[in-house]
Amino acid sequence: MSILTRHRDGAAADEDLLLRIAAGDADAYRVLVERHAPIAYALAFRLCLDTAAAEATAQKCLVSVWQDSHNWVAENTPFAVRLYASVVGYSTCAEPKTSSGSSLEDAVAMLPPLQRVALTLYYVAQFKPADIALVLGVTDDDVGILLQRARRALRETGIGS
Repeated sequence: MSILTRHRDGAAADEDLLLRIAAGDADAYRVLVERHAPIAYALAFRLCLDTAAAEATAQKCLVSVWQDSHNWVAENTPFAVRLYASVVGYSTCAEPKTSSGSSLEDAVAMLPPLQRVALTLYYVAQFKPADIALVLGVTDDDVGILLQRARRALRETGIGS
């Protein structure tokens, strides 16, 4: 089962929450935001490398779910894929940092943007490569290459060992 459809026992599926949001249910919106805001922010931060820009991007994407809920319901693609693809699309990609640091965060910040996103989706959101491919609009093989290159780069810094 994909991470996109798996939730705690008794938790409503994203698509069920979207139907309730379209009917004006603010509690359903709160649940959806609490479920997805951390990953939306993490993705935006990995791309922007700026806290304020990441917060603004994640907020913009999540607010659009409330404001345009009928459009979100009408789609056949899983909600998380659409939301995170929206975050990637709205994020302004920062160039990789050039100064090397000793933390994992510093090492990840030195990676190209798509590698940063692939790592975040794989290790933080626990997405399968097929789900990452949907978010990024690339093939499953491309995701494997992105992850492999990112891991290699991290190993070369001595962080990813």
